[in-house]
Amino acid sequence: MANPQKENGYTPIANDIQDALCRTRIPGQARQVLDVIIRKTWGWRKTSDAISLSQLVEMTGMKKYDIIPARKKLIQMNMIIVAQKGNGDDLTYAFQKNYDEWVPLPKKATLPKKAKTVAQEGNKSLPKTPPTKETYTKETIKTISKPVMPAELSESFIEKAKIAGQLGFNVYQQVNRYTKGKCNSIPEVVMGEIVDEFLKHREAIKDIFPYMARVIQEKSRRYFSEKNVADHEAIKKQPMNVGDIMRQLAGASA
Repeated sequence: MANPQKENGYTPIANDIQDALCRTRIPGQARQVLDVIIRKTWGWRKTSDAISLSQLVEMTGMKKYDIIPARKKLIQMNMIIVAQKGNGDDLTYAFQKNYDEWVPLPKKATLPKKAKTVAQEGNKSLPKTPPTKETYTKETIKTISKPVMPAELSESFIEKAKIAGQLGFNVYQQVNRYTKGKCNSIPEVVMGEIVDEFLKHREAIKDIFPYMARVIQEKSRRYFSEKNVADHEAIKKQPMNVGDIMRQLAGASA
């Protein structure tokens, strides 16, 4: 049973700051990182401190690729001040105690009941098992949302891809290798799933690369299969022009 005592150490926080934190909506993982920064600075009676990425991972229990976007969110909210220490990669962190300078997140919008029902109807869950060639019907096509290539890559994907690259897994090279050069045709959402699979299992699976080869082949094959069927259905629904009709008639009379 935990029995913390103030005599064993405590972090002094002014009531005004604690009240400001209570009023400020902070994403869960960003709040964890913020708590570590406060603990490592004010908890040791310091205004700033060099905190390594491994320390943040250890104290929060989060993954490295989750720490980076959480830290970025705190910088955007102007709740922490980050500076480079010397010429190395170490960073120093300080808590922005002037809460008037914070940039809080907007409050969550509350949808009316009717709008919620419409949104729920439009976001039905996908089938649990991927459809096979035998079970692929027109109804299946309707329930599978076709991935859309974004105008530009999202920041979260870029951060995860960089971390995977530092660990020896270049997602573009690997996907290009196992899809015969079709990497640029695969949307970010599928690429993101592949990166997530690597980051999730790289420590648990000793020989990760053969496993990732199977993941890439399966996900890319499924994507192109869904895309081909959806494109075929779309073409069938397109009205024929006069030239198409004349060519068909000419072929029938021959």
